[in-house]
Formats: sequence, structure tokens, C-alpha cells
Amino acid sequence: MKQLGTDTFLTVVVGRAWQVYNIDKLRLSMIGPRLPLPIRAISSVRDITFVAQGTDIVIFRRAEILSRLYGSTTARRRSGGGGGLNEMEEEGGQDGDEDDEDEDDKDIKDDDNAQMGAAAAAAAAA
Repeated sequence: MKQLGTDTFLTVVVGRAWQVYNIDKLRLSMIGPRLPLPIRAISSVRDITFVAQGTDIVIFRRAEILSRLYGSTTARRRSGGGGGLNEMEEEGGQDGDEDDEDEDDKDIKDDDNAQMGAAAAAAAAA
């Protein structure tokens, strides 16, 4: 849920699309485009919507695609993120190399955060 002005909005997944409802008026406010893959996660900040599908994250302003962050085909879901979306990491490493895996995870997380920050900054500037 998010608050814009005096109204409260909720973004929900419906099949391969997403919809925004105005909860205060109990009305459908916007319908996002139908996507080619099922939606795995969704999060909204103001008029920006982040949609995870497959291994990619698609960034929308209202119903227009602003950017697409491409993931690896060997990505797996990892819990513990703070932004509402599941963070993606590349599978790799060998058993017994826990220190190397921690450093790799930090590098991947830093790269992901840099991409998300750049996309959000570009969206805010537009």
C-alpha cells in the first residue's frame, strides 16, 4: 500500500498483469500491461512499480516501461532483502568456500543496489 496525497493505493498482481486500486474510493485506478511471463514479485514507490518476472525486473512509471534489469538464467531466489522484492543472486561457489560465497553475495548485492538506484534516479529525473 502507498499513500499519494490523501488517497491510499494498493498494487496487486492479476494473472500476468498488475492493477492499482484506490482503497479509499474502492475503485480500480489503473491496469498495467499484460506481461509475457508470470509475475513473481511486485513493489511500488509513488508512481514507480517494480515487477519481477522470470529472472528480470521491469520498472514502470504508471503503465509505461522505464527500464528492464536483466538477470542470469542461473539465478535463484534469496530471502532477506529489505526492499520488498526478492533479491537475485547467481548460483556458484563450492562447498567449503563460505568466505568466498559471502564476498560474492556482497558484490552481487552491491551491483543490484547500484542498478536499482540508477533506475530510480533516472525515473525521478524523467
